[in-house]
Amino acid sequence: MTTVVSRADRLRDAIGVALLAGGATLYIFAYSGMKRLSGNTVVVSSLNFKNIREFNRYWAYSYYGIYLFVLGILVVVFSTWLHARRRRKKSP
Repeated sequence: MTTVVSRADRLRDAIGVALLAGGATLYIFAYSGMKRLSGNTVVVSSLNFKNIREFNRYWAYSYYGIYLFVLGILVVVFSTWLHARRRRKKSP
């Protein structure tokens, strides 16, 4: 017995995929920024403090990316669980 996938199911799936893609993109952006900063030589100057601030910003971006990615996984799992529960209720 099959059930029709509703518009809300598709919207939840699209939100989950968007969160997954956004989280991965943000994490990759943060990784590339930190990688770029790691190539700089360490010189004691005010520029060094700018690099530390920039590194901290990229570090926060990487955590935000991980959080978005995990949230996307949770949304997709929840959507799958709802669809499976609805399918079980309709089966004889």
